[in-house]
Amino acid sequence: MILWNAATRRFDYLLAVEPGSLNQERGEIYQNDRGEIIRDVTLTAPDGSTGIFRQTFRPLADGNYAVSLLRQTGRIWSPTFPGSDRLLMRPHAG
Repeated sequence: MILWNAATRRFDYLLAVEPGSLNQERGEIYQNDRGEIIRDVTLTAPDGSTGIFRQTFRPLADGNYAVSLLRQTGRIWSPTFPGSDRLLMRPHAG
């Protein structure tokens, strides 16, 4: 479920990650002053443990997007997996 939050001027969302897994994501989707689309995520596992993630989509001049997927540990943001801080997405005609 994704809803517009007029108070924060961001999209709030709640998703079931994989049906049957009982994992859930909740967070916000917004655009920052540099034109990047940010997805802030709190992932909750079935045992109640949580993780905080941030996915950033930065538009490039050639129409592609530089993407980073980071995990917060304490006050430090680090790649979720090796190379996840320097991904490239290319749009495809559909």
